[in-house]
Amino acid sequence: MQMMGYSTADCCNYWRKGGYTLHAGDYRWAYVRQRIGEVPFQLLNFVFVAFIQNYLLMLLAAGPAYVAWLARRRESTAELNTCDYCAAALLLLCFVGETVADEQQWAFQSNKRNAAVKSRFEKSDADYRRGFLTSGLFRYSRHPNFFCEISLWWCVYGFALSVLFSSGAVTSKCPFFFVCRMFHWSCVGAAFLTLLFQGSTALTEHITLEKYPQYAVYQEVTSRLIPAVSDSWPAEEEEKRKKEEEEAKNRPDEKILDEFEDAVATYLNGKDKASVIIEKAKKLLGEKEYKSFAPCERVASAALKHCKEAGYTEDDQVKEVVNRLKELIEYVFAAKVPKQKFAFIKQSVKTAFHLGLPRLNKASALIEVFFDQIYMEEVIEDAYFLKWFEDHNDETEGREKALFQLMAWFQTLQEDDEEEEEEEADEESEGSDVEKLIPQRGAMGRVMPVATRR
Repeated sequence: MQMMGYSTADCCNYWRKGGYTLHAGDYRWAYVRQRIGEVPFQLLNFVFVAFIQNYLLMLLAAGPAYVAWLARRRESTAELNTCDYCAAALLLLCFVGETVADEQQWAFQSNKRNAAVKSRFEKSDADYRRGFLTSGLFRYSRHPNFFCEISLWWCVYGFALSVLFSSGAVTSKCPFFFVCRMFHWSCVGAAFLTLLFQGSTALTEHITLEKYPQYAVYQEVTSRLIPAVSDSWPAEEEEKRKKEEEEAKNRPDEKILDEFEDAVATYLNGKDKASVIIEKAKKLLGEKEYKSFAPCERVASAALKHCKEAGYTEDDQVKEVVNRLKELIEYVFAAKVPKQKFAFIKQSVKTAFHLGLPRLNKASALIEVFFDQIYMEEVIEDAYFLKWFEDHNDETEGREKALFQLMAWFQTLQEDDEEEEEEEADEESEGSDVEKLIPQRGAMGRVMPVATRR
């Protein structure tokens, strides 16, 4: 009765899809024919569709039914046991699951084909905007109907297994032989169908992915066949993917930045004026490069690499490099100034670390002199250096090792900053003392006569 109900429901589902019309067929066959050509397709049609599929149907149903009938005939009993009831219950569950999944997919595809209904649903349902179903049972499995159909035929085999258990055919003290005997020849149909669905599912997903690129997100977060609860839903992953794509779209072009860094290096090796490299920067850097931290980072890298490659040993040589780059650095700092300055400091430390934290001479290190001149030229104020120095959560590569060379310079910077604060406090104090000597004003804002104040 269960198999009759399943067969009837399956036939009705195929009928409403137009499967019994004259030129109807599975949409996947048209795709296969286009890919492999007419002759190989007709050969496939003759061997697989005309013969193998029919034998598969016979193995699926007739194999377990014959084993059950033969065992019952030998025992001359028709009593059902626990295994039969379990197999029947699971078969019913699989039948209901497949029916629900088919109905959900049918409703979705029908609404999608109806332009008026689709436009109404697109405003509130993300599935209609994406083009494929990810809700209902499809939230837990990309193909719940496939999973239920495969499982259903294994439940049918369960009836054959039930009589094998009751007749003592599946008994062994050795666990290995016990498991082996459970796979009776009557399970060949269910096993072959399971393998067949692997290829069928792969083909279905390949076609869907070609049509809907966002299907890749669904594949990442949802189980292929076996239902499972995902950590994150497709909608969340889609938003994450959109954000990543937007960031990638606004990400500066590395080729342009490489060309810009090469231009800075060429400028430092030559004797051109600052206006030349600035004009070059204007031509090379687009809006997304200009708004990023990358240009200032490339300038810092080019400057330190130049000092290293040129073999500078004197502080004045590094100072000359900074002086030549001052106008260019100020140009690339024009957008997002505070963050640009921190990016410049961090990239300078990172580059110096990659260069091996070179020293100019026994008295000074390259990064120390470079930072000192950047500060002295008022390219970056002391507040930015000190804030980076005091940020213990900063994870700039090479920070700890670079600080060994920079510690004395930062201490001097802190002392100078404290002295300035003390001077400002003294000036404010002196100013307040002077204010006490200024004559008080009356209600009308005039200086009060001395006689009145007395």
